[in-house]
Amino acid sequence: MGTISSQSGVQQGDPLGPMLFALVLHKLVSSIEADDDCINLSFNAWYLDDGILVGERSAVVRALHLIEELGPHLGLFINYPKCEVFSRNGISLFPASVKSSILPNLEILGAPIGDIVHCSCFFAEKHNLFKVLLRAISDVVTVDLHVAISLLHMCGGYCKLVHLARTTPTNLCEDSLKFFDEEVRLCFSSCVAIDVPDPQWQQAQLSPKLGGLGLHSLSLHLCAAFISSVASLEMGNPDNSHLQQAILCFNTQVSPQDSITMESVLNSPPQQKSLSQKLDSFAFHSLLSSASLVNKARMLSVSSPHASSWITAILSTSLKLYLDSAEYQTAIRWWLGLNASEASPCPFCPELIFDPLGHHAASCRHGGDVITRHNRLCNIFVEFCHQAHLSVRVEAGFGLSRAQRNTCPTDVLVQDWVRGSPAAIDITVTSPLTPAMLRDASTLAGSAAYAAECRKHEANDTKCQELRWTCIPLALAHFEILGCPIGDYIYCANFIASKRLQARKLLLQLKDVAATDPQVALTLLRLCGSFCRLSYLARSTPTDLVLEAFKLFDDDIHHCFMDCIGFATLDEAWCQAQLGLNSGGLGLRSLSLHSSSAYIASVCSSGVVDSEDIHIINAIDHFNSHVSPIEKLSVNSIISSPVSQKLLSSKVNDHCFQDLFDRSSPANKARLLSVSAPHATSWLSVIPSTSQGLHLDPIEFRVAVKWWLGLDTSQGSQCAFCPAHSLDPLGHHALTCKFEVGAGLFPDHSQSRPADILLQNWNLGRPVALDISVVSPLNPSTLAEAGATFGAVFEATESRKHQANDEKCSALGWVSTPLAVDSYGAWGKEASLFLAQVAARLAIHKSLPKSQASFDLFSNLSICLIRANARAILRRV
Repeated sequence: MGTISSQSGVQQGDPLGPMLFALVLHKLVSSIEADDDCINLSFNAWYLDDGILVGERSAVVRALHLIEELGPHLGLFINYPKCEVFSRNGISLFPASVKSSILPNLEILGAPIGDIVHCSCFFAEKHNLFKVLLRAISDVVTVDLHVAISLLHMCGGYCKLVHLARTTPTNLCEDSLKFFDEEVRLCFSSCVAIDVPDPQWQQAQLSPKLGGLGLHSLSLHLCAAFISSVASLEMGNPDNSHLQQAILCFNTQVSPQDSITMESVLNSPPQQKSLSQKLDSFAFHSLLSSASLVNKARMLSVSSPHASSWITAILSTSLKLYLDSAEYQTAIRWWLGLNASEASPCPFCPELIFDPLGHHAASCRHGGDVITRHNRLCNIFVEFCHQAHLSVRVEAGFGLSRAQRNTCPTDVLVQDWVRGSPAAIDITVTSPLTPAMLRDASTLAGSAAYAAECRKHEANDTKCQELRWTCIPLALAHFEILGCPIGDYIYCANFIASKRLQARKLLLQLKDVAATDPQVALTLLRLCGSFCRLSYLARSTPTDLVLEAFKLFDDDIHHCFMDCIGFATLDEAWCQAQLGLNSGGLGLRSLSLHSSSAYIASVCSSGVVDSEDIHIINAIDHFNSHVSPIEKLSVNSIISSPVSQKLLSSKVNDHCFQDLFDRSSPANKARLLSVSAPHATSWLSVIPSTSQGLHLDPIEFRVAVKWWLGLDTSQGSQCAFCPAHSLDPLGHHALTCKFEVGAGLFPDHSQSRPADILLQNWNLGRPVALDISVVSPLNPSTLAEAGATFGAVFEATESRKHQANDEKCSALGWVSTPLAVDSYGAWGKEASLFLAQVAARLAIHKSLPKSQASFDLFSNLSICLIRANARAILRRV
């Protein structure tokens, strides 16, 4: 085998190749821009070796001469047969080998530019090529229908020509693209072997999220593509007639509240995705409004979350994500509401005739199909549980009597689900087309599955409680998976009430845990039982429909918290407890307070914000009532700049903190500034572990929480060690009392020493002398400064320590470093910098991420401090 010598150019596939090429090309492009004879070039743009020169004929010719002159020295040569010149006349000055076209009609990068006749001819040529592709897809049907429809969706439909819709004015291509849509319809009809009627074809053209097959209509969506393309260039012109006609076309195909104007397009360029979603939404609701009762129930089900997952799955026989041709053809017909069966008797129950929509076939109890479907769903669920390393048992009946096994409330038992309690999973498939459910299912998506969930809870909850299992029904409608309520106020309130009852069972269990370990109970309440428990419902359900129900849930959390810590909390203390940990709270966030943040962020993430939607307007009003004036939102602001839930919740949190701070006394202001300092709440964020020393005993923890929230810890008594002093409610005296100090390591005051700890070889081989000092922000002498500015106490303490120790340390060759921390766990500036350096070294030596090393260090320091504080208070009460 010979050797290919690479001596010029860049290597194919080398990731540095384009950059190196661009560096060389830059010199040539700069030379053209600097040349006086090229000053009349209005456009000189390059994408690597593809360049576009636009301007007066003489300037373009001069630029070509420069490339011929300077290019060879850089290893760059013009390939004239691949070049093309567009001019109204006068192409004789250009080399004969250059292709030429006479304006105004031309083609650039596969897109036509010109009059309607030129564009029509261009699309006619594309139409012929397109028909060849569709015929090839039709040929695939004889081998594999599933593959053929997937190719039609991914390669042969809308996506094949969407670039033309973005680059060609709507009025120049609308009629031509209708022929493309008709070709796609004919191809699809031949694939499913039936002439698809208009309503079913309109459903097929919807996106999978709305129950369609994703075979988008080019003629319907071309205005969305063109508008977003022109707007994204920031070259929009109010006088652009093509853009005006595209906007008019768009507005005729969406609801009035989704219509757009030239001003809104130019001021806030819309994305093609958001415009297409509005077109899809209007088409869906138009189809829904004209459908029969049974088809309304079907449409609401197929458009539910996750219902279309089978359509969007990537084909794979090895992953069992594949249907054979007969199965797929039947599934497509059934999905679109086409006649899935002949009007013949059921072979297993001859007295019943097949219905066109397949309801009887999908729910027939004879023939074993229902059991087979149920068992296969169980098997898939079990398989994914195993992948998640969960211990599961199928049809769990071990240890039960024969009578109990016959009524066993579970298909799958997941071991150790909640606090060691197994979860009893009961899978059930229901039909929204059942006559008893049809009226509800045709108006409220999810009605059938919700009713099935309620039936399962009614049948199984008592049995599961006797076995100490958690009952979790997995209810699927034939077309949907239910995860959240969709309906009116009463329906949503009832749904949340059922979820609240389930959550109460967990809260009662947490109360039992708190009797022996309140630290573990409070950690579980924060991580598993409060806001996070129902936050997905706050994201998916309009705020005004669930706000009152969420307030009741917040009350449940408040009562559970008081049961866990063993004392009542005042409004101010509970307000602080509901703040995030970074703000000095306990992280028990209010679901009702943050529900609007969750819903607004969820709607924003969908990409479709309806400016007339009363639910989003009410959610914004609720949010604005809980933030400062400068943080208020409007519908237009979230349309132009979508917001995240974290950002919105932090604004609500900040406003609550500031409101609490403004209403507090000077002592409580100083306390709130300290508890909200970085790392102060590390003791609350740790996972309780006795082996790692991160656990407080029950009495210490309850006192620490009480003291942290500013509740009275004194019980109106005198100090046990200095009776002349009364204990103050906030515990200042208990933490600063100098009498009867317990056993431990304390400085020897017989001689002055400048350090508590000496670290050798710290800074360029010099030892560092650490002097640890715990100060109280509630000290009367510094209370005014501490309540006004965080850090004032630390600066004074650090300054005193430097004044006392610097000279001694310098004489010994040491570096003096005071480590000042206040009684709530807030660290001074020098201490924070030093501990960050320690954490960095710890991360290196223990091969940990720096953030984890820092968390471990501050957690241990924080727990040590809080434990000592709690003990000091307890010894003096």
